[in-house]
Amino acid sequence: MANHTRKIGATLLTATMLLASVPTLAQADSLNATPDSLGNPKPTEIGLYHQQHAQMLGDALGPEQIYSNGIHAQEFTGGLVTWSPRTGVQALTGGPEVEAFKTAGGAEKLGALESGAWFSDYCGWSVTSFNYSTRWMVVVDPQTQAASSLDLNSAEAQQWMRDRTSTASCFPDNAPGDEAETPTGPKTEFTVDEALQLERDAMWGSSDGYQAWPTGHLSPLGDRFLVETGIGQQSFVYDLQTGKSAWMDNRVYNEFVKDTDRFGEIAYSLGIGGGRGGLMHNYVGTFFTDQYGGEAEAYGLLSASVRYYPSNGGEIVIDNEPVTEPTDPATVDWSQAEYLKYPGALYYQDGESALIIAANPDGTPVEGATAYRSDWIGYQMTRVAFYSSNSAYSWAYGSIMGGGPTEETALGLPVADSQLVEEDGVEYYVQDFQGGTIKIEKQNRLAERDETFGEITYNDWGRAWLGNQ
Repeated sequence: MANHTRKIGATLLTATMLLASVPTLAQADSLNATPDSLGNPKPTEIGLYHQQHAQMLGDALGPEQIYSNGIHAQEFTGGLVTWSPRTGVQALTGGPEVEAFKTAGGAEKLGALESGAWFSDYCGWSVTSFNYSTRWMVVVDPQTQAASSLDLNSAEAQQWMRDRTSTASCFPDNAPGDEAETPTGPKTEFTVDEALQLERDAMWGSSDGYQAWPTGHLSPLGDRFLVETGIGQQSFVYDLQTGKSAWMDNRVYNEFVKDTDRFGEIAYSLGIGGGRGGLMHNYVGTFFTDQYGGEAEAYGLLSASVRYYPSNGGEIVIDNEPVTEPTDPATVDWSQAEYLKYPGALYYQDGESALIIAANPDGTPVEGATAYRSDWIGYQMTRVAFYSSNSAYSWAYGSIMGGGPTEETALGLPVADSQLVEEDGVEYYVQDFQGGTIKIEKQNRLAERDETFGEITYNDWGRAWLGNQ
């Protein structure tokens, strides 16, 4: 029988598809009863979950929220419920546990829950969450170190995972405390008022954006600048010398404070997006008058890098992306991995790649199963834009339009590690699965999205799977 081959790639929703799939967001207090095409009330995913678990969750304590990272969340008397296209609906119950998660930053910072609370031998009851930028582990156990959190993609997390079996201890307790506010030095109300007035033209975007005004609690940066940090994903900078102000993406700001002259003199800033969808659909650009006398631009890139465009042309990338060593599959704590229904696998994000192992429906690895590394899946899964899809997303979660099976799910489980090959000067990842083989072009590590095309060649197992759908 001839091989069945199909070209695949990223699927971006059209405006029509989006309007058909995304509830109308008229007012925050109506989110749990959004109208369908006929105007009849239709519950959101969280609203539907509440209907099915009303006795456990109790009454709502407020309306459903949509945060800047695209995460939906709502608190009830019996727990906290979150939703995202990637994680689905998940609930955390128990008053102390919910308070611990909120104290650590809540869904606005930490993202959507990946499951309910689970017991860690090192930290006690904990949860993991995903905010479309990174995965977090949060301790919610009031008997250990509640509200402490760890970025699971950080170097600190990798070090802790290597050391914990020998130390038998949790990561350092970094739960927010009631620290006294440190005086930041003199500043005048006139300066603050002037900064706020100048900010009027540099606001995040439209009235539905999540960006806030500066509070006026500005702190000196050297002798020339007043700054306010920690405002969402941006910082506010006011130039005392020129009287100009601008927003800066925190990644740009972190470079700016190293050398306040490196980009030029602050001119203004512009925001893109209405607040929903995280960094893929919302960002701020800061404009400077550079050494050439023209207008330069700076934007955040990936997790910590900066893209800078000087006025004389070209692009300068300041690469601050962490480079980590691959994790030994034998050391992976699979209780922290995500269970994927369609391939029946546990998925562990390991830097730019992923480790995948066959799993039971209860989320435990199949006895004797081998974990395989997939570079194309790991790379693409960190570069899926809000309300869009690519081949890895479809393999893991099915169709973005309702979660049904796709042709990518016919690949099944990997049966070998991915391999890097070169053909005619182009590098490709090739990987064998139960249902066939994928060949997909390797992309630049500094790309923010992956819309590459690949080729799947199905074997008998894959063709049989496709024939049964």
